[in-house]
Amino acid sequence: MVGSDPVGRTGLPAAERAIELLEARRDRPPVEGTHPEKSGRDARLSRRSIEGTALPFADQSFDVIISNHVLEHVGDRKAQGHHLAELRRVLRSSGAGYMAVPNRWSFVEPHFGLPFLSWLPPSLRSAYVRAARRGDRYDCLPPGPLEMDRMIAESGLISCRLTSDAIRIMPSVERVGIASRAFARMPRIVHRITYPIMPTMIFLLRRDDASLAG
Repeated sequence: MVGSDPVGRTGLPAAERAIELLEARRDRPPVEGTHPEKSGRDARLSRRSIEGTALPFADQSFDVIISNHVLEHVGDRKAQGHHLAELRRVLRSSGAGYMAVPNRWSFVEPHFGLPFLSWLPPSLRSAYVRAARRGDRYDCLPPGPLEMDRMIAESGLISCRLTSDAIRIMPSVERVGIASRAFARMPRIVHRITYPIMPTMIFLLRRDDASLAG
């Protein structure tokens, strides 16, 4: 299952890996809504738009899930927690998830390109967007690192931070500037120190079945 942001961007390296895993399991019955009659890479893939955070799939339906810049768009913290809980529900016990989320404490908000936008109290963010002539309102709610760790744990997932790994491979999969290339080559300790203000937080997710047992 691949979830993209509202303009359709996906986590491409992770998506490629998800497709490889799906193709390796072609003997399994297709998930509802897929099209096994198609040939090649598209044989077990389909596109479905979903409103809200409830996912129309059975428990443990997927080996791989990708949620790329989705969580900040689903609503308040309660809705975001439900999004994470639903990802856990549809993920198989042996499966893995990829999640990328913008960091509230990044110096520049990624959707509108405005400095310190997400640092402001929610009541002031839309006014800032309008004053900068970037739109009518601010419709995102990015979490900070501590909030993200808490929500992941409460949803019954285990996470591993992959932000530093993503920084290192980014120059090989996307066009980036000289400064980004230089930062990618820096020691991991530099990435760890600057993690609280990184523009994007990236996680590997797995089910924590023990935490919700009983």
